[in-house]
Amino acid sequence: MNLSALLFQILFRLLTEMTPTLRAAFCEMLKELAKKAQETKNPIDDLVILFLAGLLGCDTEEKK
Repeated sequence: MNLSALLFQILFRLLTEMTPTLRAAFCEMLKELAKKAQETKNPIDDLVILFLAGLLGCDTEEKK
């Protein structure tokens, strides 16, 4: 197994095992970052937020 694959497995395990309190804090932070990412012209910013939100299971869209 190469180092990148090992690091991804470790990161995935850490993200799935974190407490709900910390996950909620990360999700709130990602909501704020999603707003900022939408203000930029760089589509990579939006993809980074989507990727991180997906890993954490966060909903970054504002509820109406």
